[in-house]
Amino acid sequence: MVKEYFENAVLSNKEGILPPFDNLMEIVGFEGIYLLTKEMGGSSLYVPSLHKIFRECLCKQIPKEFDGANYRELCRRYGLSERTIRTIVEEQIKR
Repeated sequence: MVKEYFENAVLSNKEGILPPFDNLMEIVGFEGIYLLTKEMGGSSLYVPSLHKIFRECLCKQIPKEFDGANYRELCRRYGLSERTIRTIVEEQIKR
């Protein structure tokens, strides 16, 4: 019940949302902000880059897609440098 009152108050008065949370709400919506604050509210939250958050996933997936010569294709696909792709592939080969 509290959530519904909060949602109504917020959506009726969006100009009262503090920056940068106004932008964040544009991206994730009220539900996303509500869940985030329920879980993390009051704590200091650092948001790392997408590549850092999902590095382990990329380190497992990229070698699966590597065909021996498609470094540049993987660079474009994942938005990483060729050096990073090479490092990921080399690390996987060592394992």
